[in-house]
Amino acid sequence: MSKKNFCIDEENMSEKGLLKQFKPHNRAIYSVCVTPDLKNLITGSIDRTVKVWQLQNGDLVHELKGHEEEVNCVNISPDGQKIISGSEDETLKLWSIDSGKVLRNLEDHKGGIFSACFSYDNKYVISGAEDKAVRIWDWNAKKTVYSLTEHETGINSVVISPNGRIIASADQKCIKLWKWRQSESYLTIEGHQFAVNSLDFSPKGDILISGSMDKTIRIWDVISGKELKRFEGHNGSINCIDISDDAKYIASASGDNFVKIWNIAKGEEVNSFKHGTYVQSTSFLPGTHIIAAADHHGYVKIWDPLDECLSLESILNPQEEQKTIISEEQKAKTTVFISYATIDSRKFDIPRISKLLTSTYSDISEVLYWEENMLDDILVYMNDNIGRADVLIVFCSENSLKSDAVRNEWMVGYKMKKLIIPVFEKEADIPPLLTTKLGVQYTPKDFKGFVQRLYQLINKKIKAKK
Repeated sequence: MSKKNFCIDEENMSEKGLLKQFKPHNRAIYSVCVTPDLKNLITGSIDRTVKVWQLQNGDLVHELKGHEEEVNCVNISPDGQKIISGSEDETLKLWSIDSGKVLRNLEDHKGGIFSACFSYDNKYVISGAEDKAVRIWDWNAKKTVYSLTEHETGINSVVISPNGRIIASADQKCIKLWKWRQSESYLTIEGHQFAVNSLDFSPKGDILISGSMDKTIRIWDVISGKELKRFEGHNGSINCIDISDDAKYIASASGDNFVKIWNIAKGEEVNSFKHGTYVQSTSFLPGTHIIAAADHHGYVKIWDPLDECLSLESILNPQEEQKTIISEEQKAKTTVFISYATIDSRKFDIPRISKLLTSTYSDISEVLYWEENMLDDILVYMNDNIGRADVLIVFCSENSLKSDAVRNEWMVGYKMKKLIIPVFEKEADIPPLLTTKLGVQYTPKDFKGFVQRLYQLINKKIKAKK
């Protein structure tokens, strides 16, 4: 491993809010991101390299070479083990963070690639390029699973919702939203005056944030496409936006040389920090309100926009008090898995139940349920997800009693001693083994009341288990 160190100690480190600065590249950095464990930063540059380096001391871990043109985007897999990079050379490269080796080369695009991300199960890569296409890749098979081709101009940004059900993509004219595995968009948003450069979903996936060349940041409802809020204050194109893990703040990087942070609830600017040049990329350190921002002179600066800590070390060292780390009480904690007969999806309105649980109750982090349009086989999905669920909700009906898939799901949960809640219209539809479990009667005429009672029972079972 190289001993090269990028950390810079200068007199201007006394600048308010500046915790640390590094210079990993001698030319413009187009993209920066941080590993989930807060150990490493990843940068992609016009110098054709991707660098992995330690956040705390600036030591170089890997210099990843292989792209033949500038690197436009880098991203980290949710498990923190892989990097995806996209380049003007029309290729995506998948790298191992541990070894620094190329795992896969993905080469179906016919233009420079400006954006790429991983699905939240780590199985797929989603990319957007100058060829107007969004591609979904099975990176393990090294092939495109399907493409989204409605855009009329090149793709600037592509993101996937935390629950993996919606893909959003942006071009020079509009934003399009797509349901997973569907090749036709279900919503087109055309509110910005100029190109949209950056997108990000909220942690719950119910809103989409966009940053544009028109100097505005906007928040959109992902169902209706309605503009919910607008932030104005930059004097240049907004190149990148990122939302904090607690969904309280947005960070933005701009061509006006500033990084700004915005309070979402209040709809106002909280703070701003000036770089010596065009700021291309910014990212919250996972679980914190600290910002990493990269510019065209090759610098990465670490900012404390809320003046919450004394040093970067105080958030990187788990033995020290970590004022900027979002507390466990603030984080959503409970993962729910819903088992139901797919023919009953509309009858019970499973998507609406999922949305109400996650949007209304902050301690419900995720609601998992298989849908017919998913790429995974139902048994694969079950095997991948029931194990990480805290609560299994079983929708009992005549159809579910006849469904082998539903039986397999609740039997697996039963054997794993998961907390199980039967939901029923008629008690006769509850499987015999589950009749001893406390359940909730489904009342479609009082839908919100039903969801509230369901949540109360989830909460009661979770507390009893503790």
